[in-house]
Amino acid sequence: MLRKTLLVLGPTALVLGSLVACDDDNGGGGANLGVGDFDASFDATTNPPPAVDAGPDAETPTPPDAVVVAVTGTTIAGVPIVFHDAEGAVLETLTTGADGRATSTRPTIAMVTALQKLGTINHAVTWMGVKLGERLTLKDLAPLGTVGTFDVSSAYVDGFARTWTAYSGPCSVSGSVAAAQALALNTTCVGATPSSVLVRSAGTAPQPYRFTRTGPAAPTDGSTVAVTVPTAALAPSTTALSVTSFEITGDIYANDASIAGGLLFTPEAPKLLDRSTVTGTTASTGLYYPTTFGEALQATVSFTPKGTLGTQTLVKRHAPGAAVTFDQKQVLPAITGGSAPDGKDPLRPVLAWTGNTSATDGGVIVLGMVYRDPVRAVGWTFVVPPGTTTLKAPALPVDASFLPAGQPTFVGPSVSFFESDAFADAAAFRQDQGAFFGPYRGLGVTTPVLTTDAQLRTTSLTLGTAH
Repeated sequence: MLRKTLLVLGPTALVLGSLVACDDDNGGGGANLGVGDFDASFDATTNPPPAVDAGPDAETPTPPDAVVVAVTGTTIAGVPIVFHDAEGAVLETLTTGADGRATSTRPTIAMVTALQKLGTINHAVTWMGVKLGERLTLKDLAPLGTVGTFDVSSAYVDGFARTWTAYSGPCSVSGSVAAAQALALNTTCVGATPSSVLVRSAGTAPQPYRFTRTGPAAPTDGSTVAVTVPTAALAPSTTALSVTSFEITGDIYANDASIAGGLLFTPEAPKLLDRSTVTGTTASTGLYYPTTFGEALQATVSFTPKGTLGTQTLVKRHAPGAAVTFDQKQVLPAITGGSAPDGKDPLRPVLAWTGNTSATDGGVIVLGMVYRDPVRAVGWTFVVPPGTTTLKAPALPVDASFLPAGQPTFVGPSVSFFESDAFADAAAFRQDQGAFFGPYRGLGVTTPVLTTDAQLRTTSLTLGTAH
């Protein structure tokens, strides 16, 4: 928790998400810290893709005796906002106005819940530890599934390399020399215009790359747009990555992603750091990246301690060609255990986990709830203060269309805590994480695009499933 700097999310780069596993198109956009595994339908007619941040000005002053929820996106009006006391009881329920805001002056506000709907998605987000004078940012929901397609052509003359993979951010498709390939795009794969498309020759690293940074706008209306990637190939370049205070405590991997048009491109597999990479107390390796493609790079070192299923990461943005160094002593403590709710009170589930998160800016916990009759999936995201190890969901107004009274199957939860100089303190994290992480899309958190040469630290664990 350092002085706040400019470190924000690229257009659709980090996704907290829907209980729909949507972002795995055989590509990687960074360290995924827990991913859901159920599906929901997408209809481009009824679920049009949202524009980026068309909502209210986040810097509008908040009255000191009020709590304001500000929605960014397109469907900013009519979102139910529930204000709770410290025990989770409902104080009042409002809806956002045409300006995307809901404001309450109840003096005992300690929690706030927003109830979001988009097509088949039902999602609640609850902020805990809220204080008067705060403005909470809620990112509007994004549609699920394919919003458009790039028809990618790239002629290859790389000797035996007769197959290739094309990328638009975390979305990818593999193709052959002779045929164009349909690269399906979800909202996390739609970056700045003109668009960037990267093509990598098949085979183990190093392999040549081709790319365009002047491609057409990515379609978001369900249509298909042709993209031709030039045939001139470039050999990859290498980042010198080091981890000091190195200690093998489990599986340790490093990767370096290119930032282009607000998206992360990760065409190379993560590299294992083991004893063969160590000199003294420093592990060193070279990581390949596409030459002259991205405006910057984002390196990640992921740690999975022995005996746990959790992940800790250190993430830095850096200039192409620059060496990057991490200090393993800076890794946040692991989240070592926990369980899904026991189902005794399905309308107010209780969650618990173990781990010291006091040195973080705060946590984001995502719980899935699947109902059978009628079939419905509901996601519930909780934004909690540092050091939290247990929570009880607040009461919600009776609304069977949003949260049925029946017994669900709980999926997850995914528990993630963060520390970065993006946030001055825990209050800043609570208020701004909605804009930082972007719209809800799946059970877990994906690494965001960092826009300054800064460091982000995470610790996370996806817990088991129970009834």
